[in-house]
Amino acid sequence: MGTFVLLPTGSDCLFHHPVARNTMDYIKFGNTGLLVSPICLGTMSYGGPTKQFSWALSETDSHPFIQQALELGINFFDTANVYNEGNSEKVVGQALRDFAQRDDYVLATKFTVGTRTRPSRKRWKRCTTW
Repeated sequence: MGTFVLLPTGSDCLFHHPVARNTMDYIKFGNTGLLVSPICLGTMSYGGPTKQFSWALSETDSHPFIQQALELGINFFDTANVYNEGNSEKVVGQALRDFAQRDDYVLATKFTVGTRTRPSRKRWKRCTTW
């Protein structure tokens, strides 16, 4: 399994939410200089019900949770391509686009082989961890 982290592009790595600045204590993200919330919102339950994840929330139902997390100062989000067959990444991406500026959050994602049956997935059989 590989792990990717999408980092903010701006030089100011502080979260810009006015209420959150007064309520959330941020920590350094490794040696990157980024400040992230000590709470990372895992998003496996977002992306809509599937055969494997019948309990997952739809896009409409998951957006209020992501919005509230941002309002409370959470700026660190985790997802993966195997969460709800990739739908979690789509839902989280759309919510973050709707509710935050790109420099206001850190998005961690992972990938693993075999999320869907496609001919193109064969090329990942010999992947390495980055």
